[in-house]
Amino acid sequence: MAKPRIVGAPQLSRLLNEAPPDQMLGFLRAKQISDLIAADALMYGPDAGGQREHLAKLPIDDLHAIERQAVRIVQVAGTRADALQLRLAESRQFDCLDALSEQPGALMRALWSYHMMPELFVATERAMQVRSFRDNDRVFEGYEVQSPRPLDLDGFDEEAFASEIAARLALAHGCRADAVELPQRAASPRQIMIAVTAAGARASPKTFEPDRSIGMVQYRPANELILVYLPDVGRIEVCGRQWADRKIVATSFAREILGEDLSKRPLRQRSYDLSMFRGKLKVDVPQHLQDRIRSAEVTEVRIALGSYDRKITLTVTPGEDIEALRRDVLGSLQDRHGRGFVCDVELFLRVQVHGGHARNLRFRITNHNSSTLQSQTDPDLRAVGFELLEAWGVVRTTRNVNTEERRELLPILLRLLDHPEDEISGPELTEIKADVAQLTQTGFLGRQQIIETIVIDDEDMGPLDATVLPDLNRRTADLSLHDGDVDRTLALDEVSRWSIRREFVVQTLLDALKDVEISGRAEALEARVQYLGKASLEGAERPIFLASRLSDTRALRTVQDIVRAAPDLSGGIVLVPGAKPLNHLGTHVVVSLDSLLEQGALTRMSLVNAWRARHAGAIAGVEVSFERLGDDKAELFLPERPVWTIIGAKRVRIVERLFQAHRNGEKMVKTRDLLDYSGASQLGAAFGAEWKTHIQGTYITRPCQSHWALAIQVPS
Repeated sequence: MAKPRIVGAPQLSRLLNEAPPDQMLGFLRAKQISDLIAADALMYGPDAGGQREHLAKLPIDDLHAIERQAVRIVQVAGTRADALQLRLAESRQFDCLDALSEQPGALMRALWSYHMMPELFVATERAMQVRSFRDNDRVFEGYEVQSPRPLDLDGFDEEAFASEIAARLALAHGCRADAVELPQRAASPRQIMIAVTAAGARASPKTFEPDRSIGMVQYRPANELILVYLPDVGRIEVCGRQWADRKIVATSFAREILGEDLSKRPLRQRSYDLSMFRGKLKVDVPQHLQDRIRSAEVTEVRIALGSYDRKITLTVTPGEDIEALRRDVLGSLQDRHGRGFVCDVELFLRVQVHGGHARNLRFRITNHNSSTLQSQTDPDLRAVGFELLEAWGVVRTTRNVNTEERRELLPILLRLLDHPEDEISGPELTEIKADVAQLTQTGFLGRQQIIETIVIDDEDMGPLDATVLPDLNRRTADLSLHDGDVDRTLALDEVSRWSIRREFVVQTLLDALKDVEISGRAEALEARVQYLGKASLEGAERPIFLASRLSDTRALRTVQDIVRAAPDLSGGIVLVPGAKPLNHLGTHVVVSLDSLLEQGALTRMSLVNAWRARHAGAIAGVEVSFERLGDDKAELFLPERPVWTIIGAKRVRIVERLFQAHRNGEKMVKTRDLLDYSGASQLGAAFGAEWKTHIQGTYITRPCQSHWALAIQVPS
């Protein structure tokens, strides 16, 4: 017989069907949920049917809020999360392993910790967050510590560390730091996890409580950074949304807690080049390591056939010939899918250090930016493993650029930042005269991917889709139109794409802007917009923004809305990497960094001069003026009003017709004439939500019924 369900709440239904009623009562009495349901619902005791009946009658928004909490519980009941929770329960902070283990199964353990030990539940979520981010180099960083020190949480001053972070991140409302320990297990080293949570408005979205007071949503905060210190490994890991914040938290922890200065060393995790395994899987130990490494072999390999979405895995036991297996399996796939490339390797080493007994060392290298060797707790085994990888050329440490190299790279970095997509192709890199090897070594370009299909021109049949068959050993790619027949061969770079590491590009650009003297905390407002802080211009502190990828009209309009909506931030500068799409965004002056570089260095004076040239016009025009900047962009200047930046072809034509009427001495223009001239169906619809909030009465007025004019002076 099917178990009863609540429509729209599958995970809540699962809890009601599988959890004992007293456990569900504890769940309903949790702070996040009890405020959403009537008090009498908490009196049902063992009556699970009564609980279900009451929950099913809740308003849909309240039911969805409770369902989100049920989803959190189900996620913590997953295999990996459950193992982490049991491991955390051993620590001194929680010391509840016996009580947790008594619960019948992972789901009941997650439900029990949710309402009985919420600190343990949140710590488990944070630990899972770190694990999920380890393979995502956009939000995760790893740092090697030269002189690791033990850390006793009894002596760790959380308040002092939080004060240091709040000061360095310019958090006006402060933050808090919560430290927990993940005890050592056979396969996992000891870890110290420190969560840094911002306070105030940055902490998380706000909500109304039932008594109409304003409270905080009880979910994991949006602006949270999590640092993990592995004292036995000598490694700091940190995940968070912004690269600059991750760097500050890591360097502060290393300096204040470990007494080590990371600021003058490359602050990026190792990357791994697996190209040596593409030719053959049989490996040799270099002569200078043969006294310590008795043997080395590949025991597992994952090969991507043309793309990362299509893989095949080969596995053998130590001593078997994996190279012969590769030839047998991939020989039949050669013609159709190309040679393929290695994206995951497992190595098995027999190691003898300090004259002791030979020991086994097995580790994996995954996704070009992760290796389990980093978590090896034995420093001798870890050191000899990395020494072997360095001798093979597999390990590559991303290096920092010096001041001179940064100056030379800035024009290229500006073009990368302004690229409309998150990936850039080989031909595009050639067009901007970029050195792919240099940009990869310095961390500005990420993982290389090979295009699966490409359009080529056939003399007889015109444009056709050709299958790309890469050969990474020869660094070429064959293009096949039919059944593996090769039509032509290209260099591999011509069919390759690289990911752009935008955060790192932005951070390097901010370093280059130090002479401009921008103060305050930089913050990403949207994928295309960064608020950089404030600079002193003409005796006033004015906001500085960085906006990129504005070639698309819709993107430009989005950026305009974001910049305009920023509270108390007017009369500043919007920096753009490439050519200016327009001169103003509201009261802000648009300045091209590319143009400033052509004039010389990025200095405070160069920025001041660029701002002065346009600032007066941005605040108030002395006469009515209209300037077209393209088919879909224009600017209108009216006395005693901020310049109006008009984005959109129909909008531009409407304002252009009104300006023509003003210039020709016409008092007004009929609505039908405006619509015919612009091609719009309705005047208000052409301008959208801005019509009533920003335009009507300020820039366009209606002198009489069905007639419009520029609002040069508001009629009585």
